[in-house]
Parts: sequence; C-alpha cells; structure tokens
Amino acid sequence: GEYCFSNTISSLYLPKLQTASDYSFYQCGALYFSFPALLDVPNYCFKDCTAGLYFGVSSATAVADNAFDGCISATAFELDSCLTLGSTVGNNNVFLNIIGNTITIDVPIALQTIDGGSPDGDLVYLLANNPLATINYV
Repeated sequence: GEYCFSNTISSLYLPKLQTASDYSFYQCGALYFSFPALLDVPNYCFKDCTAGLYFGVSSATAVADNAFDGCISATAFELDSCLTLGSTVGNNNVFLNIIGNTITIDVPIALQTIDGGSPDGDLVYLLANNPLATINYV
C-alpha cells in the first residue's frame, strides 16, 4: 500500500513483487531497488528516494507520472519492458529533478520514436538534464 517502505530500508530486493501502490517507496533510503517481477510503476512510487542509485524494474510495462521524481542520485534504470513512460508521450515528470548525473537507462526501442518519430518526452528531459546519460535501446 501507500508509504509502506517510506524511510525504512537500505537495500531492497523483492523478486516476486508484482504490484505496488502510489508512494509505496516514497523517501525510502535504499541505494538499490530490484523488483524484476513488478508489472507497473505507479505514480510517485519512488518519489524522493534521494539515495537511490539503481532502479531495476525490468518487467514493468508502464511507468506512471512522477514515478522517479526526486531520485537525485540515480545512475541506472532497467526498464527493459516499458512501453509507456507517463500518461502521454510528452514529458510527464517521470524523471523530474534528476539533474547532472551519469545515467544508464535501458528501454525498448519503441520509445525511441514513440512521439511522432521522436523519443518519449521523459527520455528527452532525462538526456537534456543529464549530459552524460546513455540510453540503451533493447
């Protein structure tokens, strides 16, 4: 449910977790989040996880608005199955406030041209604000 891991964990690996709620990991202090079976990342799910470096949600097909907002230390995202970043193909603040980091993000190649031949707006935001970001299209 909401706020269930707020401010409590330093590293989190839940291999069978398939669902989460809005704000489930809000302000969680974990450095590494690995949820290989999570199907969707809801709104504000990881909001303000300021220490989080790695977010592995490789089975998630959708990432909602503001999902990683405020994850200011982020360096890696595994979103291998993600077909939807935010509620539109524009910038939906999925990666809001992540600025100046060296980031690697894995996403399906479909997101490269989803916006009338251009990348999803959330990827554009991430690249514009993190010049050393690398997008791996899988």
